[in-house]
Amino acid sequence: MGSDVIDSIFDKRIEIFDSHKSPWVINAQLIATFPTGARSRGTATLINKNCLVTAGHCLYDNDEGGYATNVELVFGRYDNRFLIKSISNQFIVHPEYVKNDENFDFSLINLKDDIGNKLGWASIKVFDDKELDKKRVNISGYPGTKGFFNTLLDRPSYRMYTMEGTILSVKKHKIYYDVDTSGGQSGSAVWALDLNGIPQCLAIHTTGKSSRVEGNGAVRMNEENFNILMDWADFYQKKQ
Repeated sequence: MGSDVIDSIFDKRIEIFDSHKSPWVINAQLIATFPTGARSRGTATLINKNCLVTAGHCLYDNDEGGYATNVELVFGRYDNRFLIKSISNQFIVHPEYVKNDENFDFSLINLKDDIGNKLGWASIKVFDDKELDKKRVNISGYPGTKGFFNTLLDRPSYRMYTMEGTILSVKKHKIYYDVDTSGGQSGSAVWALDLNGIPQCLAIHTTGKSSRVEGNGAVRMNEENFNILMDWADFYQKKQ
């Protein structure tokens, strides 16, 4: 029995039945197609009216020919039902990730339609080390499989799940936490609500457990990464 199957027994994620409602709906299931024809799944989160953040490895895979040739984003999905579906081939992957630096495993996707005006979006917030330490955070996304029997049989899931947990470790470019995740949730925003009830994205989930001590991990929104994302978003706004 594989570790993924064993982990599924102790999984504490909660199924979201109203994924078409706020704040869940700003998280889209991502389905990327690569030059080899391979397809992979992840999650992406709206951060303005027409841009989403996700993990770099959701859009770039050297083993599958490099950059994705097509990116499908499905909002408000629950099995075969969904609210909005959008296709994009406009995105930027951090060039350092393309060089295999996992500290910069993030990217930005641009949509032709202003979907965020209908669904809303998360703000991006830069927290310092002290603010992040032991902070309670959420991760909401679309795991590839979920549940003991589905994981055992490798049966795909098309539902959103979420969990709240605590940040365990803070580094310059990464944070680690005790939130359960699995494949398909890469690219999900690591978020917390602000005083007005608006989700704040403080990191982008990228990795499973590197160790039982560190937990699952994300690329952090420090000042450097925040400024890069804003530059990319401005680039697409000026093109429209």
